[in-house]
Amino acid sequence: MVNRTNARTFAGRILAAAFTLMLLCVPAPAGAAALETVLQDDAQLLHRPEDQLRRSLEEMRLLGVDRIRVTAGWSVLTRDADKEARPAFDATDPRAYEQERWRNLDRLLVLAREYGFKTMVDIAFWAPAWASTDAPGERGRTNVDVDQFRQFAVAVARRYSGSFILPRAVGVGGRGPLDPSNDERFLSEHFGTVNPEGSISLHDVFGLNLLGIRDGDPVVAALGAGDSAPTAALPKVDHFTLWNEPNHTSFMRPQWVRQGKTWLPHSPHVYRAMVQQSYPAIKAVRPDSTILIGGTSFTGSYRRNGTGNVPPLRFLREMACVDRELRPLKRSGCEKFSGVPGDGYSHHPYTMDSEPDARAKVGRPDDLPIADLPRLAKLIDQLIARRRLAPAARNLWITEYGYETNPPVKGHIFSVGDQAKFLTWAEYLTARVPTARSFAQFLLRDLPPAAFRVGSSRKRAFGQWQSGLLFEDGRPKLGAYSFRAGVFVQELPGRRLRIWGRLRVGAGARAVSLEVRPAGSARWRGMLTSGPGERNPADRFAVDGRDAFTRFAPAPPRGKKWRYRLRYLDGTVWRTSPSVASIER
Repeated sequence: MVNRTNARTFAGRILAAAFTLMLLCVPAPAGAAALETVLQDDAQLLHRPEDQLRRSLEEMRLLGVDRIRVTAGWSVLTRDADKEARPAFDATDPRAYEQERWRNLDRLLVLAREYGFKTMVDIAFWAPAWASTDAPGERGRTNVDVDQFRQFAVAVARRYSGSFILPRAVGVGGRGPLDPSNDERFLSEHFGTVNPEGSISLHDVFGLNLLGIRDGDPVVAALGAGDSAPTAALPKVDHFTLWNEPNHTSFMRPQWVRQGKTWLPHSPHVYRAMVQQSYPAIKAVRPDSTILIGGTSFTGSYRRNGTGNVPPLRFLREMACVDRELRPLKRSGCEKFSGVPGDGYSHHPYTMDSEPDARAKVGRPDDLPIADLPRLAKLIDQLIARRRLAPAARNLWITEYGYETNPPVKGHIFSVGDQAKFLTWAEYLTARVPTARSFAQFLLRDLPPAAFRVGSSRKRAFGQWQSGLLFEDGRPKLGAYSFRAGVFVQELPGRRLRIWGRLRVGAGARAVSLEVRPAGSARWRGMLTSGPGERNPADRFAVDGRDAFTRFAPAPPRGKKWRYRLRYLDGTVWRTSPSVASIER
């Protein structure tokens, strides 16, 4: 007579054996080239002391980030940003600026090169007072002077060409710091707090130590000290984006103008002029650069009263001067239309209050959450075919994405477990778009909620998001683990599973195991294994530490909820990513 314990053990072995046997009949695709990983966190990278900046860069390296996106804020970096009269200087020449204002951006880019990151500079918000019509003290975003922006964009491209050496006198020896502009002061107040450190960090988890600040560090050599001459050129930046979310009222106004009794989009036409002037000007001095356009926010207003953002699909159509049927628009701003240049299109497809597979809501057809990226890719192709956009704009770059979590803020609807699951799911959806080139994470660390209300926002004054992979004190969320190595499991028709995984754990072959268990059980059983040394050679498939991979397998028996987790060999240590449930769609 077989006791119950032995019976359960025997049943478990039968189940595991059945999975392996059925899997052998399913062809396994080879590892797929992964999307480039972009991360942006201006607070940590531009507004922290150097030791904390280094810590953040090391954390980003542990997380497998490929490229850093950072803002070159026009009103922070230019001369006399708060004055209504434009100062007399050659705004296309990086030497004509007050070099001290650029030190934080210079420092980041020098250290990013040291740590092995590619970079993307967003030439963006806000405009100085002399290049906009906003009231004194307001953010410069109304009627932005696109020709003045062109000149600033050229200076940024020249500064980060890889050959620019700072002038001998950089103003750090004897003059003291310059008075910050209103926008620089605003950003420093909101982003410039010093992060506390928690009891556990990514370095504790993955067994690595921080890199200390060393004598002769490249950042010192490149930026110089006092009046001594710098010894190295500033780094080369190969990717630039033009403005940030031009369809959002926080960054460009007016979004709408009234013609008769109808409110029509205005920001797309201002932005088109900005691109048509800045793109060729940058290319004239940096033909080797990649210039992305768009940077659009995911949602807009449908109130027809001239308030709110322009929805992203409508923004793109208006920028290309076509209507919903893609017929040329015949109205003010489109009379002398010429094609819009660009080397790629950038978008921020947030899904703030829904799971990643949620499509645009009923009544909001021109919104673009991440599940609707195929609609964006299709429209871009249609506009290219009609010669409204440059062919290279087909490259689709996701340059912001993320989920805010509870904790730390009770008002957010998703847990840290949801974030961990949703990020891999969202990346899978992005990877299915053939023209997609990147996936993005917005924020490394959470910022504390705003202590006061600004405008209509009760959650934040500006940028106090809680979408980080780390809490404010540096403790990793579950999302940090799934971001480094995540798995997405989807149930397909015919009782099959699609298993999609993404590793960011360093180049080279990795042994990988997918494990399964029914919900409520504590016992995990191996379902898929790969890598050298495994017992079943027929069940191996190559997984590189920087790759994405896809496998298919029969679904487990019905009647139970099944959970899955990915285990991977990191050096000599087996690590586990957060578990996910199979998703029946």
